[in-house]
Amino acid sequence: MLYGGDILYKVKFKLTELLDRYMLSQRKVALECNIRPTTLKMYVDNSIQRINKEDLENLYNFFYKLDDRITINDIVEMIKD
Repeated sequence: MLYGGDILYKVKFKLTELLDRYMLSQRKVALECNIRPTTLKMYVDNSIQRINKEDLENLYNFFYKLDDRITINDIVEMIKD
């Protein structure tokens, strides 16, 4: 998408990779992070329209407990649209 010639970026969640790496189900992560399973699925599918700050914090803290080398960039990135 272009506005005034500028290339815009969009948010991409990388939860599928993390779920696979740590062999986790979406249901387990949703329960541990206090996120509705349908909402977590939208994050996983990158179809979420509005990112909830608390959800992002809960996801980061959950994965950080599993692996203290996790950074926010392992969970979400900005990609060219």
